[in-house]
Amino acid sequence: MDDKQRASLLREHPERYATTGLDWGNPAHYESLANGLSQVLMGVFARQQGLRGHAEGKVLRRHQQRIEQRLGVAERALCRIGGFSPRRMEDAEIVYGLEKMADALEEGAAAWLPDKAGESRSNVLPGTMLGIAVGFAAAVRGHGGIDRFSVGPFGGLSKIGGLVTRPDVLVEMEDLPELEALVRKAREIPVGHVVVHENESCVDFHEALDALQARLTKRDQERDWTC
Repeated sequence: MDDKQRASLLREHPERYATTGLDWGNPAHYESLANGLSQVLMGVFARQQGLRGHAEGKVLRRHQQRIEQRLGVAERALCRIGGFSPRRMEDAEIVYGLEKMADALEEGAAAWLPDKAGESRSNVLPGTMLGIAVGFAAAVRGHGGIDRFSVGPFGGLSKIGGLVTRPDVLVEMEDLPELEALVRKAREIPVGHVVVHENESCVDFHEALDALQARLTKRDQERDWTC
């Protein structure tokens, strides 16, 4: 393969470029596979900056999804033989933020719903936990990580984080039960499955996400902001 062919392969199929010459069936190659895919993934992230709404940005997003699927396979294979993943430190911070957001939404929803004895609910804890959840999601977004994951449970949690931090959407305590249900559906997405409408394993999640987003948008449009 000459330089021109390598450049074309990197541009059109970066996931294949990263593993050229390596054998997926050879444990000795697992670390090289994971390292190569991780490095190419970082390049795709860098190229995505400022291109989210453009055609090229959509192409790069598809590249990211394919690379992450293969990277997940390589990392699991590497883990089985006692190897270490080359994931960036920032990934651990993003995962932590998404998990804390999800935990806060679950705790807030539990506090918002009346207990079995029919006792009245308090607004203090639900409101506090909703604020914490949005705060963690905003922190992830602020570090440029809200779109970091496109597959598996964290891909779903990322979309929830993106929803609750949208500037045109205002989430309230009454939305906590639906948000908690979304968290449960996100956690059920199989590892390695791309979180898109076309993926059968993500249909329930996307239907619930779209329904909630539509309801929140409609509510804000109908709200009398002059009060």
